[in-house]
Amino acid sequence: MGTDLAKEAKRVGTVSVNYEKLAGILTPQLAVQLSAHDQALQAAFVQASAPMLAELEKGRTALNDAGAVVTMQVTRASEQIEKLGGVVTWRMVGQIATVLLPLALAMFMVFGVTQTIWVALGFQPILQTIWGWFLSASQWYWKLAIAGGAGVVLAAFGCLTWWIGKKLGGSYSSY
Repeated sequence: MGTDLAKEAKRVGTVSVNYEKLAGILTPQLAVQLSAHDQALQAAFVQASAPMLAELEKGRTALNDAGAVVTMQVTRASEQIEKLGGVVTWRMVGQIATVLLPLALAMFMVFGVTQTIWVALGFQPILQTIWGWFLSASQWYWKLAIAGGAGVVLAAFGCLTWWIGKKLGGSYSSY
């Protein structure tokens, strides 16, 4: 059959296609294939999104619980403020200072350790170099760029310090 078709095409010289007839043959098959593909995509989307939706629901529940706790704490704090009646005595200032003393000591320790690590890793000369560049810059936009870059470096180091502190705090909280 293939050779007869080739001979006929060679004899005629041109091949014409009846596009309406071809579309009539291919369209029903294409519709079935597209429908099956669409159903498969929908099923895959439902299957893939189910864990994400469950995780989102879990997160929403956790946020609602945390919001309820914060609301309760704010309510208690406002009740305590109302009890105080706006009067702050020296005794209260001393009590507040006594409560904040461990926080101040912890902050002092964190900054001291951070500074020690900063110098040990060799970042101190980098900051001195950046400060020298800042002082020698004559245009305001260069000063802004240098200050912005230094701010980004310091913010990144601060985030790294915070992240390490969270990890260490989490690992030592069970002791």
